[in-house]
Amino acid sequence: MNTKSILDGSNRLAHTLALQGSPVMIMMPVKEATEKNVTVIPGGAGQETLENAAVLILAGMERNDRATTREGNNNLS
Repeated sequence: MNTKSILDGSNRLAHTLALQGSPVMIMMPVKEATEKNVTVIPGGAGQETLENAAVLILAGMERNDRATTREGNNNLS
């Protein structure tokens, strides 16, 4: 794949997602991403913004872990 086709693909994706400017960071968990635990950060972000996004993601992951554990325990009874 050549550089032009890679950039064209990136531009199409950015247009589809309505993203403008660069860089754009999307912070999300690897599994069970939801609207509440995905953060889109346009442009250069400071440390506080990145830390706040990480806190939201980790909080969502912890809630999912607790729910999964409860569901698993219910299946054992």
